[in-house]
Amino acid sequence: MESNMPQTSKSSQSEESKSDLNIKMVTSELRNIENKLSKKTKKGNLN
Repeated sequence: MESNMPQTSKSSQSEESKSDLNIKMVTSELRNIENKLSKKTKKGNLN
């Protein structure tokens, strides 16, 4: 039983870290898109 415990905890931790990485990647992508859109709108307003 004891030998199985660390394996389950490791797997759960790895899954959590993966989800955190995915969230960070998605948020960074959204920020990049927002920056591009804001730049486009600013250019459009100038024109």
